[in-house]
Amino acid sequence: MTTTSDDMTQKPLSPPSAVDEEYYWDFVTFSVDDVLYRLPKYRFVNGSETFASEYGLDQDQGSEEEYAGVEDSSPDAVKKLDVAAADFRALLKVLYPKTDKAAHEELTLSMDEWLAVLKLSSKWRFNSVRKLAIERLSPLVGMKPSEKIRLGREYAVESWLLSGYEELVTRKAVISNEEGQLIGWETVNELWAVREMWKAHTACACTTQLSLDAIVQDTFSVEFDVIGELQQQYRTRQEREAYAVQKALEEAEREAAAQLEAERDRLAAEEAEERRKVEELAEEVEARRQKLSSLSMERQPIPGGIPIASGLYSVYEVSRAVTPEGMVSFIPPRCESPVSSWGTTPSRVESPIQPVPRIPACDCRNIVTVKKPSKKRR
Repeated sequence: MTTTSDDMTQKPLSPPSAVDEEYYWDFVTFSVDDVLYRLPKYRFVNGSETFASEYGLDQDQGSEEEYAGVEDSSPDAVKKLDVAAADFRALLKVLYPKTDKAAHEELTLSMDEWLAVLKLSSKWRFNSVRKLAIERLSPLVGMKPSEKIRLGREYAVESWLLSGYEELVTRKAVISNEEGQLIGWETVNELWAVREMWKAHTACACTTQLSLDAIVQDTFSVEFDVIGELQQQYRTRQEREAYAVQKALEEAEREAAAQLEAERDRLAAEEAEERRKVEELAEEVEARRQKLSSLSMERQPIPGGIPIASGLYSVYEVSRAVTPEGMVSFIPPRCESPVSSWGTTPSRVESPIQPVPRIPACDCRNIVTVKKPSKKRR
């Protein structure tokens, strides 16, 4: 079978109508030490917002030029990175591992490579990669205490800094000149004071237990505070989400506590107001009772006489009046008849408490009445 030139000619493929949302990747080209690296963009965009923003990867700049080859790409499409090529390759081994398994346990990097990963991940805020590098370097086999202190300071790793300080405090050998130059002589003096304090504490038989961690952190509190603030910038996305949830829970608890306290204050205020009203009502009732008691004492009747009007009393009724001297007097009776038994009309007594002679009561049956002659009819 003979193949003609027409058969070898292929028609150009028509552009696709749609792209896959998940597996249609954009690519980016980096230049590091005059070496080009062409990589999928998604690991840089998803791994670090700082890196993506610094190099413009968070913008939708995908074009056909990026897929046509480096020689056809515009100069703006190549991102130049001011780092060592060896360090960048170490970072790429973690971002794009060449392994059948996705787990990072399969990564086999040397200590220098992990240090390079820690350096670049801290520089560009690849926080998940940074966390992995710290976990792999945490054993720090064969690392000197002074080197731990240096790395802990440089990359804001609190556990390394604390471990280096404690090793210098608890070991028998003194701090060498080389170590003093590396960590600083001011730090050496402070560590010497902590060492003497710790020796004295461990040698005594006191029951008070002191923590070396607490002593070291208290001595270098300023340095540990600075590292603590820096570590907040290196939180992973999961850690940021967990921190946000924790803060939301704490805020909700604070709001609930504040509402509960406000409700307690409101109930206490209402209770105080009710108590005040009850006390006022009790005082008002007591005042009325005393007033009624006073009126009752002033007008308390005795057998045989009750007051009927101001200054006027029935011949059958008499009231008792108590004078300021404690004398008991009686009001002279007033006969209802126009003529008294004595032939005269008794004068009206102006005050019921004026002392008057005690006289017998009038008997109306013995009063002599004068009858007028009736007119006879003619």
